[in-house]
Amino acid sequence: MYLDFFGFRMFPFANTGDPRFFYANEAHEEALANMTYAIEQGKGMLVVTGEIGTGKTLVANVLSLRLRRSTVMVTISDPLVRGDQLMRCVYTALMGPQQRKADRVVMQAGLFDRLIALQRMGQRVAVLVDEAQDLVKSALEQLRLMSNWEHRAEKLIQWVLIGQSELRDTLKQPQWEHLRQRVVLSYHLQQLAPDQVAPYIRHRLTVAGGGQPPRVRFEDSAVSIIARAARCTPRLINNIWDAALLAAFADETTVVTAQTARSVTLDMTSCGWYDPSDMAEMTYPIPAVAAG
Repeated sequence: MYLDFFGFRMFPFANTGDPRFFYANEAHEEALANMTYAIEQGKGMLVVTGEIGTGKTLVANVLSLRLRRSTVMVTISDPLVRGDQLMRCVYTALMGPQQRKADRVVMQAGLFDRLIALQRMGQRVAVLVDEAQDLVKSALEQLRLMSNWEHRAEKLIQWVLIGQSELRDTLKQPQWEHLRQRVVLSYHLQQLAPDQVAPYIRHRLTVAGGGQPPRVRFEDSAVSIIARAARCTPRLINNIWDAALLAAFADETTVVTAQTARSVTLDMTSCGWYDPSDMAEMTYPIPAVAAG
């Protein structure tokens, strides 16, 4: 009933990495264009960092989608692996499940042969490590060793490390200088700018409606309240807007007002997203620019 009421085909503010909801602001689009080029040209290692909730995983999913024809993508979503386990993750992804567990020497030889075969077929291999700030020392060292693998003067694996700001701090340590020198591109994703919040919201509403203009309308003051409460962080904007739509549905209205925004954000004060004493200041307008 909720979806039918608003004319949605899917939930607009679900916190998933669905590439269809990617909002191509300038910073994200620049990062994606350069990462795509670097991987397709076999340049080497990429690093993408950002604070919690800024859309790192979504950027990674969009990158995988854009490279699907030219690149075999391997995603390691659990960074809490040892060095030998990291190699085994890549080995299994490219070679398939094995009846017998290969030892390190056999695994490395088989993986190297497979990478060369893919190279000859014109296929790149990119290994994307999510939450890379949690990689342990042995995994980082194994990653460094595998980043050296080359054939015909080309890297056999393009590494994409995605993580929080702590990843940059790790790579700055003297012991990882040899790894840091392999990084050819590095981006840090920021929160949305205040004037991007309304287009971001409208974009997600339009996608959820199957490309049709959204039935939902919202007051500029409601956007400013939610933007301030969420500190312009996409994940938090999604959480609050999901609650606001649910409140509007309960009131049988398709308009999200400032009163609705204040109500749902006050209900979320236990999350510590903002200081309730700032509520009186949450009145500055944000232009409702059309979604990009």
